[in-house]
Amino acid sequence: MKIIFSPAKELNLDFPVEKDWCISAESKKIVSLLKSFDETELQKALSLSPSLLTQNLQYIKNFDTAVSYHAIDLYNGLAYRSLNVADFSQSERTYLIKNLVLLSALYGPMRADSLIKAYRLDFNSKIKIEGKSLKSFWKTPYNDYFKKGERIINLASDEFSGLLDKSNFEWIDISFVENKDSKLKKHSTSSKKGRGSLLRFMAKKNINNIEDIRLFNIDGYAYDENLSSEKSFVFIR
Repeated sequence: MKIIFSPAKELNLDFPVEKDWCISAESKKIVSLLKSFDETELQKALSLSPSLLTQNLQYIKNFDTAVSYHAIDLYNGLAYRSLNVADFSQSERTYLIKNLVLLSALYGPMRADSLIKAYRLDFNSKIKIEGKSLKSFWKTPYNDYFKKGERIINLASDEFSGLLDKSNFEWIDISFVENKDSKLKKHSTSSKKGRGSLLRFMAKKNINNIEDIRLFNIDGYAYDENLSSEKSFVFIR
């Protein structure tokens, strides 16, 4: 079983590791391109505000330093704050290392304990690698990372999970829905929090049986049998 999870733009730089990264050939090509940009080119390619441009220039400068971060500790968006690995035991972190695959536009699919450096890059970036968009460039490596027929629990956004060919895997989508005034709605913010909370639940309970995922009942959510199917688990509150 593998659980896929999106990265985050918000980062936590409080837990550096005095080690250099070891990245794939694909990542090296992207890093080389980013380092070749002048300020104007970088700002245009990544659609950056002046403050974000300054931040990203520093990130790229730090690519050449021997300091990295474990991926699971670096990301700090809503989903990661709901996951809250800060209070995890070693066995709970080991669960993430064994089962979790983080998806990135710079690093590709990676383990939770992968050593990476701070960056800002998504699939909306206007850069070309070998004449391909980032999505096209990563499509084959993304799919080759997983074994054919492997069970994948999708806790990633469409932006990242969309690169994977669902037909090649035992795929289970997870959705979080809110019932307001008898209308069912999906919200980006609550979905991100829900994904983090569910991943936390799975790690804390050491869940390896997909049936046990349905027991998730945090933050008012409950599994809805009527809206769900074998390939799609829906939680409603």
